[in-house]
Amino acid sequence: MTPNANTHNKQGFHSAVNRIPRLPEKARTMDPRNAHDIYSIHAAATLDHLHLEHLSGYFDLELVAHSPLLIGEQTEDSAKNHWLKVQKVNGEPFISPTIIKGLLSTAYERITSSRFRIFDTDTHSTHLTYRTDPSQSLSLVPVRYTGQIDEQERLKFEILNGAPSKDGKPAFIPIKYNKKVLGERYKFKASYIKKFIKQFKHGDHVAFSAYRIKRRWIVTSIKKIGHSSPLHIGTFQHMEGDKDRQKPTEFTGYLYITSPKENLKENQTNFNKKWAERIFIEGEVTDSDSDSDSDIRSRVITCDQSVLERYQATLSSYVTHQEATDNLKARRNEDTITNNIFSRMTKEERTLKEGDLAYALLDTDNQVTELVPITVGRHAYSHTPNTLAEADNVNPARALEEASAADRLFGFVGNNSRNGNALRGRIHIDSVAVSPEAVQEPPTGTDYLLLPPLLSPKPSSGRRFLTPRPDSLNTSVDDTKRSDLFNPKESSLAEAAFPTHRLAIDKSPEEIIALYDSQRNTSKDTDSVRLRITSWLKTGTTLSCRVSFDDVSPKELAFLLWPLIPQHLSPSDSSKVGYHKIGIGKPLGFGLVEVRIPSNAVYLNSSDTLISEYRALTGVKGTSYRQESAQDIIDAAKLDTLASLPWIRAFQRVAYGFDDERPVRYVSLNENRKNNKTDKDGKPKEGCGLAPRPLWLNSSDDDCTDYFKGTNNTKETSSRSSKDRRKNKQNGEGRNHARSGDRRGLNKPRGH
Repeated sequence: MTPNANTHNKQGFHSAVNRIPRLPEKARTMDPRNAHDIYSIHAAATLDHLHLEHLSGYFDLELVAHSPLLIGEQTEDSAKNHWLKVQKVNGEPFISPTIIKGLLSTAYERITSSRFRIFDTDTHSTHLTYRTDPSQSLSLVPVRYTGQIDEQERLKFEILNGAPSKDGKPAFIPIKYNKKVLGERYKFKASYIKKFIKQFKHGDHVAFSAYRIKRRWIVTSIKKIGHSSPLHIGTFQHMEGDKDRQKPTEFTGYLYITSPKENLKENQTNFNKKWAERIFIEGEVTDSDSDSDSDIRSRVITCDQSVLERYQATLSSYVTHQEATDNLKARRNEDTITNNIFSRMTKEERTLKEGDLAYALLDTDNQVTELVPITVGRHAYSHTPNTLAEADNVNPARALEEASAADRLFGFVGNNSRNGNALRGRIHIDSVAVSPEAVQEPPTGTDYLLLPPLLSPKPSSGRRFLTPRPDSLNTSVDDTKRSDLFNPKESSLAEAAFPTHRLAIDKSPEEIIALYDSQRNTSKDTDSVRLRITSWLKTGTTLSCRVSFDDVSPKELAFLLWPLIPQHLSPSDSSKVGYHKIGIGKPLGFGLVEVRIPSNAVYLNSSDTLISEYRALTGVKGTSYRQESAQDIIDAAKLDTLASLPWIRAFQRVAYGFDDERPVRYVSLNENRKNNKTDKDGKPKEGCGLAPRPLWLNSSDDDCTDYFKGTNNTKETSSRSSKDRRKNKQNGEGRNHARSGDRRGLNKPRGH
């Protein structure tokens, strides 16, 4: 990170990824003129005949690159490095027409608040997980599954809270010496660990002796229930001046070990700050000569099946993260490590069985609301992303009668297993021509350009692609517990989008990379995960093609043309133009294209005219067209109020970007971690829980995203506290001061 980066941080920055609302019900209310023809959900017109008052024809399209276009063929070499070069056919650059169609369909989908057309329903029907704040661990209690269910199909667990302190905390088995906790009160015997690993495993029922040190039970010896010889772990140290010499307390309980054996062998745990494994305390043994557990009684609580689903999603997330770690280590030629005992579990091992241990979060009625395997680990959100999509009716269409505007125009393939519904689109893209000498390569002596790391999608971050309820245009989510961010009563899904980097306009790839790197910490970059670019389409390149449309309504054609007028892609107070985006590297500033219809000319014929010509045998489709102005078609459809609608304003802001010269970048890991801090109840701490600045707000004075001014100053957050914003929320004020928070959205962004 350069000194210039710190200056930018103090001024604030814009999130490299933001979101566009997707709210069809609100669209029908706010834009009633287009409610039926555009925003409603209904079957498309049949394709077996032409419909009266519909239009067929074509228009030409030109895309002029205003930053380098990273489009082409991606390959991977034997060292797992990834490469990109412009694809050529017969020595000429080849651009697939699907790239242009993707640009058009994405723009149309966004401005019509259509269903998500790229949305993996199966994947998004699984609960997402997130790393919890350590403060939430204070509310967790140890539990054990009894293997029983009640008459309401709820699972029965027993609370393992048998210590005299009744604080719900386990006993601790030191793996490495922690002076802050143990002080001079405990003499640690590090050599015991080899015998411990050999004799004991996670889940064992044990009897143990422990002393109370700084409000913790510290284990000094342990043995399995029914065995006579205990394993000595450490010695409690009495001090001169002790008024009462503490005696050991005898307990029974269950071993809870989350560190892999390879870590324990080296007197290490699964992360640096962890110094001990745990025993869930079943109860105190009053007769020290007996380790019988027949007189111990634990309190039984119940758990709904939905909680179990979230728990299993959490376990699966550890497996997914382990696979990602293994792949990264393989690319770096490093030895693999095991994150914890859950991360290599098979699907069968992740099935809940009698005797399984976990941590539970209880509500005021002592019902289990959440189960987690690790106190400071991953938690599952209360609902799946698909639950939100279905609540707002933006999940992909499954049948013809569920088609939204974009489905009806561009087609879709239903994902309903009961039938094979599909609809052919009415938009066709001809081959794409590329202007001469468009391909550029690195300067002589340089084999390739290294692209800054492109972060993978992080849907589990939550706020990056959500708009809050009940007022979905209200930007504050201050009081929402993190676990409830995907609750359909709290949030709606939005689409991830990349605001234009205006500082990247008409710049070379080297200049864009240098500018982007100046705004971030590059010290931890790993070349193995960076894309190597050997050729690209240079700034100034022109792509041209013909777009044909068949049997579309005047409204559909007007909405298709509206985002192809560059002046429409900028805020109302700007005389400049906005840009669509194609290819790789959009979050960095690559892929900016100005899209125009040459001479603003659209060539069309009405179905009424074609029908008459067919009847008179004087013409057929495609032989004659009349020319009309694209703007006249838009004006005739009365779309003059579009720019006042929030999802359109967000679309414009993404296309235009910001004029304030502040950097556009990802939120750093430290900033993100700080923003996610919560209290013990899971609610954001003051100044935290902030989302990207809403793109649909009008005030240019508040366009700057300035939460976390200067990442090195950990005390500095937003200029307004959560308390202030909660007060304003009650008073009905706008949310012009919400700040940037997150990086990426659920559905893969296309086009813009």
